[in-house]
Amino acid sequence: MMDTLQQVPAFRRTLDIIALLLSGYKNVGRWEIGPIGSFYSFNPVEGFRLSFGGMTTIKLMPKLKLEGYAAYGFKDREWKYSGSVLYSFLG
Repeated sequence: MMDTLQQVPAFRRTLDIIALLLSGYKNVGRWEIGPIGSFYSFNPVEGFRLSFGGMTTIKLMPKLKLEGYAAYGFKDREWKYSGSVLYSFLG
């Protein structure tokens, strides 16, 4: 019955929305985009700030995880960015 239920588009969409709200990331195959909660922010130094980030999943590389983001502050007119690499010796 669960196999049949997972084939229903409305059920799958509901599961995707719940997973997005709980984790903050949207899974798009081998990548996850997010965290969704920080795509937009505002503070006195940067003003209105837009940000975009993501990370790889184990489907792309089981032992290697790449993660990064880029953001732009409209008040200070500065780009901010970060990236990281994580390697697992286990597994």
